[in-house]
Amino acid sequence: MIVVRPSASVMATGWLLGVPLAGLVTLGSAWLLDRSRPWESPCWCTDRFVRLGGKVDPDYRGERWVVAVQPDCSHCMATTPVIADSARRLGIRVAALLVDCRRAPDAARLAPLHVDELWWDAHAVWRRRWGHRVYGELMRFEPDGTLIESPFESPAAPERRAAAPGRDPRGGDDE
Repeated sequence: MIVVRPSASVMATGWLLGVPLAGLVTLGSAWLLDRSRPWESPCWCTDRFVRLGGKVDPDYRGERWVVAVQPDCSHCMATTPVIADSARRLGIRVAALLVDCRRAPDAARLAPLHVDELWWDAHAVWRRRWGHRVYGELMRFEPDGTLIESPFESPAAPERRAAAPGRDPRGGDDE
């Protein structure tokens, strides 16, 4: 009986292909498990967050934009002021929701964000309850706290997106 044993190079090639493939399968399985979990629909309820700065206007009855900001993310720190300035020109209030922070960040360090309200997600609602993961995410809320639009919004609500300010429901470019 002849026994054929694979050479060392064939075994090394198997490891080189098998290990990354196993990692990819594991990562994909974790992602599918995470996305299949029933997540709570986002709602802007300020009693779930800790206010660090800014002034809450109880008479404001317009749309509110909330930006998920991780203070150590340079992209968040650069784009949030641009979003806030754009919203202010439209008469919309902007809140920064500080996410993935173990301790409340220094509000003075976050002054360059130029937001109307500064909130800390001390209980990880954004990540653990809503299932969101993208820093810099912009969420739009109705005056009653109902979500208008988010990158994670269900495709079953296209009429909400079509009716959003600045969008023509017939399509085409925004003016």
